[in-house]
Amino acid sequence: MKYVALRYGVTFGKGDSSDWIDWELRLTDEEEKIYDHAIANKLPLNEVPELKSALSRAYEEIEDEEISIGIDNGDEYTMQCQGIAEVDPDEINDLIADRDPHTLAFFGLEDADDEELDEWDANDLDELPLIKDFVEGFEPYSPYDEGWILNVKFVDPNNEW
Repeated sequence: MKYVALRYGVTFGKGDSSDWIDWELRLTDEEEKIYDHAIANKLPLNEVPELKSALSRAYEEIEDEEISIGIDNGDEYTMQCQGIAEVDPDEINDLIADRDPHTLAFFGLEDADDEELDEWDANDLDELPLIKDFVEGFEPYSPYDEGWILNVKFVDPNNEW
C-alpha cells in the first residue's frame, strides 16, 4: 500500500476560502494499481472513476479532521453544527415569552405564572444550555452539509499544480 498526495481547500459560507492544504491518503492495493496505471497513461487522476472512492474516503477523513480543528479553535459555526455551542439567551427568552412547552419544561417553569415568566431572563442563568442538550432531537451535522464547501483533489504528478 502506498500513500499519495492530495490537496484540499475549504470555501466558507461567504466565499472566503482557505489556501490549499496538503494531505496524504493511503491507497488500497487495487487503488494503487489503478493510480499507477492512470499516472503511466497520463490520465487525469481526479477524473478516473475507479479512484472516486479513494477521494470520498479522503473527503471523510479531512472533514472529520477539519471539524475537530474547528472545535479546538472555538469556531462558532462548527460548534453550532455539532451542538456544542450555547443556545442564544435571546432565543430562549423568545421561547419563554411564547410559552413554548419544551422550553418551560427544560427550565422547570411549567407551573410558573405569567408574571414569573415575564420576569424570567435567560441572561440571568449561571450557565446556558448547549444546543445538543436543549434542542429536541438534535443531530450533529457537518458545516460542509450546510454552506461550507470542501474541495479534495489528487496532486497529479503529470501536471503542475
